[in-house]
Amino acid sequence: MPAPAIARLGHVGVHCQDLETQKQFYHEVLGLQITDEDPGLGMVFMSARPDEEHHEFLLCRGRNVADRDALLLQQVSFRCNSLEDVIGFYERLKQRGVQFDMVVSHGNAVGVYFRDPEGNRLEVYCATGLNARQPYLE
Repeated sequence: MPAPAIARLGHVGVHCQDLETQKQFYHEVLGLQITDEDPGLGMVFMSARPDEEHHEFLLCRGRNVADRDALLLQQVSFRCNSLEDVIGFYERLKQRGVQFDMVVSHGNAVGVYFRDPEGNRLEVYCATGLNARQPYLE
């Protein structure tokens, strides 16, 4: 019998302190579609591709209080189809006063790193089609 294999990442779930603020940010700023919600359980299911994947991202009420500098989540990265999309998000985030961590080339991708309202590190990026040994940062 062949070894089982993972096909791809299904979804990521993140606990939040202020579910409504987080839901608004991911929906209105990043454009994720809300595919389901359970207000009683404090869960919001979201997807960039709802016809293909019911939810790629899950917000859950109930994050423990932690220092803003606490390392809880390294990052969540959202892939874009083009550099124009990445630039569009850069402009949208800048207009909303979102703090940028960095704007970089990884050789194989161009990415914009920033924080959501609760300080979670996010990235929007597009692939360049180039090969580059990682980590690479310029």
